[in-house]
Amino acid sequence: STSPFNAVETFTGPSVALALPLLGLSTGGKINYDDNICIDTARARPNAKTNTGDDSVLEFLRLFENLTNIAVTKRNNFVKDVEKPALYAAGEKRFGNKKIYVMVQCTHDLTPRACVECVNHNVRQFQDCYEDKPVGLKKGARVLGRSCNFRFERYPFVNAKTSPNYLKF
Repeated sequence: STSPFNAVETFTGPSVALALPLLGLSTGGKINYDDNICIDTARARPNAKTNTGDDSVLEFLRLFENLTNIAVTKRNNFVKDVEKPALYAAGEKRFGNKKIYVMVQCTHDLTPRACVECVNHNVRQFQDCYEDKPVGLKKGARVLGRSCNFRFERYPFVNAKTSPNYLKF
């Protein structure tokens, strides 16, 4: 099967505190590939016996792919009379004996396709930010951009009860 992560290209991610102000920014519906940065957690996460090296990274990328697809297809249930997708999703997943918490967000002026493209681009562009070869995933990272963002951590940073499109995988 063809993955949208291979088909398109862009992605970023901030903390909730950093992400919310980005919602008000407009890029005129065009993806801004400039001014993207990554902030990573220095220590690599310990790998579980069943998720080592490349396997944990591939599972992590599938999680981002799933969240991105949800962000561009599900609307925000907290906003009435708006049929446009939320362009936001967050969730959590167990990796071995640890949980990982993840968030994906795009600015509202992007189309769903542009959001996927933006997220995919940043996932590829900032691979060294979230991957610690040959160990696996780092403990956490944030990719911040003007058009889209992503973040993952070992601790919850989004309120699951008040967050639109929060899933447990």
